[in-house]
Amino acid sequence: INASYVRSHFDAMEVGVNDAPRADEILLALVMTTGARVHARVGGLKASEIKGEDGLR
Repeated sequence: INASYVRSHFDAMEVGVNDAPRADEILLALVMTTGARVHARVGGLKASEIKGEDGLR
């Protein structure tokens, strides 16, 4: 979560739910993975290239 330059782990997922959320509801969808995308093409650092404790460089 804190390693914002490790972009190989960024991804998106479209979620569709029929008739939801309604006016007084919130839809929360959480998608998690255990590793990087197979063909990461966004750039940035690899997880093995992180040098700081915060994962930024």
